[in-house]
Amino acid sequence: MSIYGFMVANTTLDVDNNSALPSSHAKKRSISILTLTFDGNLGDMFSVCEPGNTSPSGSDAAVDLHEPADVLAILLRILHDPPQPPEEVPSEDAYIKRYNEATVIPLPLLEQVLLQLVDKYLLDESIVKALQQHLLAHAPTNGLRVYAFAVANEMPEIANIASQYVLPMAHYTLKEAKCVPTVAAYHNIVRLQDFRVQALRDLLLKEDIFPHGVCSVQ
Repeated sequence: MSIYGFMVANTTLDVDNNSALPSSHAKKRSISILTLTFDGNLGDMFSVCEPGNTSPSGSDAAVDLHEPADVLAILLRILHDPPQPPEEVPSEDAYIKRYNEATVIPLPLLEQVLLQLVDKYLLDESIVKALQQHLLAHAPTNGLRVYAFAVANEMPEIANIASQYVLPMAHYTLKEAKCVPTVAAYHNIVRLQDFRVQALRDLLLKEDIFPHGVCSVQ
């Protein structure tokens, strides 16, 4: 069958413009061979890695992918309909961005599938940036998880921003804290939090307690 300019063999995968997921039957199957016929739109996304063949051409140019049906469906959807950044909504706190939750990709999907596909298939930079914005949209409510994921996947800018939303580590359970990938990353967040506490303490100590003078007793 033809899906988004690709020819798919040996699968019942069904993806249309209104669904990002395959049918329940397709979810249970694993695609052993995916034959991609390049139609000129996405041909430069993949190349056949053989000596002397630097670019795909003609109907014989194909790449074999070994992916579960549901993961493949998501990959095809990303390529056909690249994700847009989440929609910002007014926030009472000028320091915290708020987003329309209906436009934000769920965090588990980002962690387990989407951002893994970005690295595996070297997707376009515009797709990468959009997915990173979706990841950051979860930072205010899931600061530690976003921080840990960013550190583990070498996203220092995302990790720095997410660290602002990480609660004091004593607030987390052992299970939650285990998401931090390395001892160094755990130590860095603890040191950063201590530095911020010290900076706030110094700032408060330098402030006058009664900047307008002491009120006289009436």
